[in-house]
Amino acid sequence: MNAFHKVLVIEDNPGDAHLVSGYLHDQFGKSCAVQQASTLADGLDVLSKAATDLVLLDLGLPDSEGLAGYVAVQSAAPLTPVVILTGQDDSDLALQALGTGAEDFLSKQSTNSETLLRAMRHAVLRRQLSKRNALLESSNAQLRSLSRTAALDLRSTLTGIIGMTRLVSRDAKQTVSTTAWRRLQLVEQSALQMNDLISRLLSLEMQLRPDLERDDLDLSAMAQSIADRLSVSEPWRQVRWRIKKGVVARGNPPLVLSLMHNLLDTAWRFVQTTAKAEIEFGCERGSNAEPIYFVRDNGPGFDIDTAQAVRLFAAFEHRSPSAADEDIRLGLFGAERIVECHGGNFWVKSTPGVGSQFRFTLGHGSFGEVKS
Repeated sequence: MNAFHKVLVIEDNPGDAHLVSGYLHDQFGKSCAVQQASTLADGLDVLSKAATDLVLLDLGLPDSEGLAGYVAVQSAAPLTPVVILTGQDDSDLALQALGTGAEDFLSKQSTNSETLLRAMRHAVLRRQLSKRNALLESSNAQLRSLSRTAALDLRSTLTGIIGMTRLVSRDAKQTVSTTAWRRLQLVEQSALQMNDLISRLLSLEMQLRPDLERDDLDLSAMAQSIADRLSVSEPWRQVRWRIKKGVVARGNPPLVLSLMHNLLDTAWRFVQTTAKAEIEFGCERGSNAEPIYFVRDNGPGFDIDTAQAVRLFAAFEHRSPSAADEDIRLGLFGAERIVECHGGNFWVKSTPGVGSQFRFTLGHGSFGEVKS
């Protein structure tokens, strides 16, 4: 905003009010209407009758003292930026005022026309940004709701397709050609893959919400449980699991469980063609003593600088990946976002012919290894 058209000055000192009016008229001329109210009650009455671009508020008024005046003004005009201009040069009071929502806190003794006008402009810009952020958050919430509703409707339709395809396949198996029956099986398989993809995307959307509740977690126990389930799912595979005992952390239980599953499942997929396959989970200390958790495998590895490596962390691409590639990409994409939600870091080390290592931190409050 380059100019103010209407400013309300709630100030009981006529000299101070006149000085502020002079600053504004010198800068903006007669296009800026400055209205003075000598009491809080008069100021609230002005706000109730017409909108104003900004309020300059003194905290020492005949009918109000301290931040109670600001609270009253903000309640009466919640969308209007308020700059406190007061004779009280108190840093603690300034922090309280800013924490309550005031756009700025100026001391009359150290304020001139330049600092006042700059504070007023910044106040309006901050309030505009706040409004835009609120609108953006509201739009995102609506979009999330719409996307989730559409996904649920689509999954319901796919469930019907899967059911009808199975019925047709069962009834027609003896009466149609082998080629036609296999095509029906491909339709069912494609619908199942799409249904599974939608389910995982819905799960990812739930995981990435910002409201995180943290708890103490036993990552070693998580890793062992996941390793047991993976081993049972494909009992013919010989994979050596090396899981360090006593590794703990602090994080959101369902998100960290999903993170651990994504990384261990990815390693499990990476070593599926490796003789004497090994998967390791553990924890090391970084240079600042921050715990760094890792999942390491001795699979084929990959060149971290290639386009293939970049695709591993892309949630969506305009191409037709295999189901295994899609699972890995969504798993790593989700893992990286979960770590970001915890305020941590996620990175990959991989060497062709040697294996891959996924390393992550979980932000402040992580414990790492419990010493016995």
